[in-house]
Amino acid sequence: MTMLNKNIPNKQYYTKFFCEENIWHLCNDILKQKLFKQVEVVFLSNVNQQIAVFHQKSAPENQAIVWDYHVILKTHYQSKSLIFDFDSRLPFPCLSDDYIIYSLPKHIPAAYQAQFRLIAADIFLKEFYSDRSHMAGIIDHDKFPSYPAILSNKENKLRLKELIDFSLDLRGTVIKKTIE
Repeated sequence: MTMLNKNIPNKQYYTKFFCEENIWHLCNDILKQKLFKQVEVVFLSNVNQQIAVFHQKSAPENQAIVWDYHVILKTHYQSKSLIFDFDSRLPFPCLSDDYIIYSLPKHIPAAYQAQFRLIAADIFLKEFYSDRSHMAGIIDHDKFPSYPAILSNKENKLRLKELIDFSLDLRGTVIKKTIE
């Protein structure tokens, strides 16, 4: 596994359990600084909304955590595909192949295997909407991000609850069984 030799934004927003907002802010910084040409946001989930992901900071070493969904960023640099995952113990960023091998190994039971909803970063930035209601009652309000919620002004919003529902076919998104 290798690290990237490129200036990654050093002002990174991070709040545990708000991966979609963490990635939204990273996308914003990356696109403003024009660090990469192709940037995609990847929602990991499945129709059961139960995916096993290894090497996550919230799980014990060498054990998976089961998320209802998870959000990462994918980009390309010097012909390499890279994954940014704030919640991973793997390098930041990590080579995509390494991320798949270590975080989403093939031995995961089928019911817990992730599928991937890909969204172009510019669309995600313009249209993503999350009022944080999905975390109300799950964590204390003082654990919510200190910065404002991401509330798109567009009428055609990409709402979090719809993005993690893999039974829906949403405009501007593609569901795949792999992120390659």
